[in-house]
Amino acid sequence: MKSRESRLAFLVFLLIFITFSCFLLFVTSEFLLFYSYLLLLYYYSKLVKFDPSFSIFGSPIKGKKRTLHQ
Repeated sequence: MKSRESRLAFLVFLLIFITFSCFLLFVTSEFLLFYSYLLLLYYYSKLVKFDPSFSIFGSPIKGKKRTLHQ
């Protein structure tokens, strides 16, 4: 009977450990995604320099046609 109880306790511990590690992994990946998105936004704003006539697809705005490679 003791081995069955210890096995049950081990399984419960394993379940808790796996769920906690998955939760931790999810939280850290979310933080990494968020910070990488912020970094990308920062570098994109540096690249664009807040030009209102800028368009990523090069569609004419106010008669201008601007692309990334200009």
